[in-house]
Amino acid sequence: MFPNPKEYQTHLVKDYEAFAKIADSLEESFIFSKEEREDLVQKLLWKLFPGKRLKELNGNEKGKLAVIMVNQYKIPVQDIAIGLNMSEKMINQFLRSKDYGRGN
Repeated sequence: MFPNPKEYQTHLVKDYEAFAKIADSLEESFIFSKEEREDLVQKLLWKLFPGKRLKELNGNEKGKLAVIMVNQYKIPVQDIAIGLNMSEKMINQFLRSKDYGRGN
């Protein structure tokens, strides 16, 4: 399917959802680089909020984005807080909320 292992790995890393699922199924941990996190944020923005930039999101929209990044991609709250320009406390409140996070 891929001409060489490097192309396979490059494609796999670009598909963050597949990367997270594979690592989770192997019970392996992984850490996204700053650039990968920024790329992931852009992909989620295009998917969830078409036509909006990060600066244009309101608090609830950023909260939804943060919860997805924690729950699906296992990105640490501290890293998300920096990337989304939110406080860790606010992200943790979204995670505990029945409408967004683990309270469901």
